[in-house]
Amino acid sequence: MAFPSWPLVIIVGLLSLFASPAKAMEKNILIVESSALKPYETVALSFIEELSKIMVTGNTLTVRGFNYRRIVLSRTMNSIAVDEKNDLILAIGDRAFKAATRGKAPVIHVLVSHPEAIRGQGSRTTGVEMRLDPAGQLDALLAIFPAIKKIGVIYSHKNSAQMVRGGRRHLGARATIIALAAENARVLPARLDAMPPVDALWILPDPLLVIPETIEKTILFSLEHRIPVLVFAPKYLKTGAAVAVGFDLVGIGRQAAAMANAVLNGRAIKRIRPEMPCQKTTLNSRVIRQLRKWHTESEPGRE
Repeated sequence: MAFPSWPLVIIVGLLSLFASPAKAMEKNILIVESSALKPYETVALSFIEELSKIMVTGNTLTVRGFNYRRIVLSRTMNSIAVDEKNDLILAIGDRAFKAATRGKAPVIHVLVSHPEAIRGQGSRTTGVEMRLDPAGQLDALLAIFPAIKKIGVIYSHKNSAQMVRGGRRHLGARATIIALAAENARVLPARLDAMPPVDALWILPDPLLVIPETIEKTILFSLEHRIPVLVFAPKYLKTGAAVAVGFDLVGIGRQAAAMANAVLNGRAIKRIRPEMPCQKTTLNSRVIRQLRKWHTESEPGRE
């Protein structure tokens, strides 16, 4: 899909939904996107659609409708004119969140890597965290390959040690995580070669370790050893990974809409806790079939 090249895109929409005339009022929502990326657009459109549905079906509605504006930041644009007419801002991405917090309106953030480093604006923000739940990822892997007992993973102390600890707590005695540390992508291949025998590999969304070369190396290693790879984005399935558990962008838009509805109907944003994101599982059926075939052929007593 081709995106416009001009520096600022504003799409103005109006949804009019009716409730009690005595209490109802219209609200103004500003949606700021960090760039013209398809994932940002998907979240924005899901947010708008879901919020309109909530307003139609809600029985405690005090908002008659909402006006919304969408602003897409260009590469050189790092600030926006945030006026006092906004009742709520949805910030999608890091740059959008930084720009949105300069105003006075409550801000809901999504797809922001480290919101705690940006907030610093009192109690006017909440949102959907950009952190995958290791429990959901590992459960999806074991649902497809229940015989797995050892899962190998390479992590960095700086970015992904917490995710490994969370995975171990969740699995308990069901499976063991064999974790090797690597603090940059250059040493990952050597750590992978040092990996003890495992039944599967788990690639973490660690920016210190994830580059095209390390993804390719890990998946080639898995195919040589006939074991599945669990990844965090569906795009890696085409390179040979078996299971992807990543962000559900439509679901994240719906989560943000539920938060927005609460704020627009009078709930203090500081009382709305940040949420873990919805996740979506995608399978590589071709690779899964081949792995199951290999495992069947290697069973004792088979020809």
